Amino acid sequence: MPSEVLITPIGAPQVPVPRVRARSAVSSDFLRLALPTLLLAFALSSAWEFWLEPWLDVGLGIPLGQWQHVVVNTLLVLLALAASASVVLRARAQQRETEAARRVAEARCQRVVEASPMGVQVYRLDPQGRLVFEGANPAADRILGVDNRQFVGLTLEDAFPSLVHTKVPERYQQVCRGGEPWNWDEVTYQDGQIAGVFEVFAFRTAPGEMVTMFRDVSERRHAEDAMRQSQERFRQLVESTRDWVWEVDPSGVYTYCSPQCRGLLGYGPDELVGRTRFDLMLPAEGGRMKAMFRQLVAERKPIVGLENINRHRDGRTVVLETSGVPFFDAEGRLLGYRGMDRDVTERHRAQEAIRALNARLEERVRERTAELEYANRELEAFSYSVSHDLRAPLRGIDGFSLALLEDYGDSLDETARGYLERVRAATRRMGCLIDELLTLSRVTRQEVHREPVDLGALALQVSQELLHSANGRPVDLHVAPGLVADGDPRLLRLALTNLLDNAWKFSGRQAEPRVEVGRRPDGVYFVRDNGAGFDMSYAHKLFAPFQRLHPAEEFPGTGIGLAIVQRVVHHHGGRIWAEATPHEGATFYFTLPTLEHRVRETEEP
Repeated sequence: MPSEVLITPIGAPQVPVPRVRARSAVSSDFLRLALPTLLLAFALSSAWEFWLEPWLDVGLGIPLGQWQHVVVNTLLVLLALAASASVVLRARAQQRETEAARRVAEARCQRVVEASPMGVQVYRLDPQGRLVFEGANPAADRILGVDNRQFVGLTLEDAFPSLVHTKVPERYQQVCRGGEPWNWDEVTYQDGQIAGVFEVFAFRTAPGEMVTMFRDVSERRHAEDAMRQSQERFRQLVESTRDWVWEVDPSGVYTYCSPQCRGLLGYGPDELVGRTRFDLMLPAEGGRMKAMFRQLVAERKPIVGLENINRHRDGRTVVLETSGVPFFDAEGRLLGYRGMDRDVTERHRAQEAIRALNARLEERVRERTAELEYANRELEAFSYSVSHDLRAPLRGIDGFSLALLEDYGDSLDETARGYLERVRAATRRMGCLIDELLTLSRVTRQEVHREPVDLGALALQVSQELLHSANGRPVDLHVAPGLVADGDPRLLRLALTNLLDNAWKFSGRQAEPRVEVGRRPDGVYFVRDNGAGFDMSYAHKLFAPFQRLHPAEEFPGTGIGLAIVQRVVHHHGGRIWAEATPHEGATFYFTLPTLEHRVRETEEP
């Protein structure tokens, strides 16, 4: 039977003590005093009659009379009364001390209950066996958010109706009747006034009386529920991803492995926990990875995209990409790493295949480069041959034709002289064609030396040369200021010479020829004229060598100039195109990107 604690009901009214209480206490003390006195007097009287009186009469020879018997018996009664009174008074004093100590203990217990941060409620069993609410401490009001005095005198079911269909009433009855405490248990309560989750402890204080202590654990329950939900979400995410999620201690020993490790390496989580990653690698790879992991641990750095070669349970090789971050305790001590592994075996094989292909391509590039270098040398030899071997016969034809005209011109008729002039003109055109072909060949082979180039200044210089060659034929030339480009000045001069020569030539039949050199807001350069123009359906033939859109008799030329311009622009990494309308002029657009712009375009996917 557990010991019982006496606690005055909290908030219960003080009951006044009736006066009859003192009289009954006096009667009780009289009874306690009379009984021992009579017993002691009887014992002393018996001792006198059967032992002392015979000893005085026979042994000492002192007979006692009647009045002496009366005196002796009276003295014996008084002696017995005094002894009994002494014992009763001492017992009474001890009782008063015990009562005072009890009141002090009750007052101390009352103060502890009143000051307790936990809620305390007191119940008692009424004659019908129902639990009746007796009172509560201030903490109970604060925790429940109500004034518990409104429940005093009500049964448990009336005070807290939502408990009717729970285990609480039955457990309280067991505590109050049997005395077995109800250890901490959680109770969820919800009604119009009170709501929450409470942790309850109940124990008996006296037969038919009990105390419950409780605290609100709603926030803790919410936090635990949130933690469980978070853990469940984490578990579902971990188990639904194709990656293997893991946790290791600072030594690299697995403390957690998700089920995906079985699909990646053939081992279950229970087989990997307690082992290290290095146990699943070839010795050389394991040593390399162990050294890298130790360095990362020493520097407390994350693991980022670290590829490593592992052995599957069936013996095949698996390449994994490992990423992870360190985690620490509250004091900043490293607890280990958390991360994931992804199977990149196929990607690794593809990269190896790409590297092998690149190696083969590099070898083919070297072979083709050697072939191109050989072709360039052959082309240079051809150019030298054209420059020297073909020019000599042309110079002979032109020279002898000129000698015939000068020496025998008077003896030749007009038709013969015309033939000789046509031979000389053809040799000159052939010489110009050879010069243009050589120029086209040099443009292709020449290396671009980039520097800032003022296209406006170049255009003015070329225009002056064209003005002199055209016998002073005026042209309305407009050159925009600030036309600075990034390129090779010699090649850009060659391109402008051909573009302006075409503009000069094809606008020559206009009453007011006009040529414009400028740049659009988007950085595209242009050369525009108001000359003959052309049909846009033939624009695809413009930049091909020897392709002409106008008869040579109408506009003379070799048909190489625009091909040279295109080679120069392409050699700078730009592009060129044209727009025109017949008899209204043409505009040639071209771009000259900077070196940085070309590098950026190359790097963009």
